[in-house]
Amino acid sequence: MSQVIRSIRTNMLEVAYEESGPSDGETIVLLHGWPDSVRTWDAVIPALVDAGYRCVTPYLRGFGATRFLDSAARRSGQATALAQDVKDFADALGLHRFVLVGHDWGAFAAYLFSANWPERVHRLVVLSVGYGINNPNHLPALPQTQAFWYQWFFQTQQAALKLERDRRDFCEFI
Repeated sequence: MSQVIRSIRTNMLEVAYEESGPSDGETIVLLHGWPDSVRTWDAVIPALVDAGYRCVTPYLRGFGATRFLDSAARRSGQATALAQDVKDFADALGLHRFVLVGHDWGAFAAYLFSANWPERVHRLVVLSVGYGINNPNHLPALPQTQAFWYQWFFQTQQAALKLERDRRDFCEFI
């Protein structure tokens, strides 16, 4: 199955995205997690396209060829910023009402987009929502704690230094 790779400008980003399926099909926007990419959806898209859906998979900020238009723009991975990115992306594509699917980091964005612009969401599907939205008194199992090491690491000064001094190495490691 071939995906068409495109890009579109919002007021803040040049968003790279892939598109599959019939242009007149109901649109599904699929949001990947962190540290993932649109490849998350490769096993799912063929079945959706076979069912007649148009699948649009944007590379979220910080991923793929998606770039900030202003190199001095403040960077944020907060869910509110991601939700605004989804709105701006949907506006730029002229999507008024669509199916929204989010995984992990993309699930946070999907929840917030849906809460702020519910009239735009025909259906919402969220998968594998990341740690942090549960009861803060809940202790995850130790294997899950180990899997979330990077979330705690990013709360330290050492993480900021590592990213400043050796971003590429860290990103390849993670």
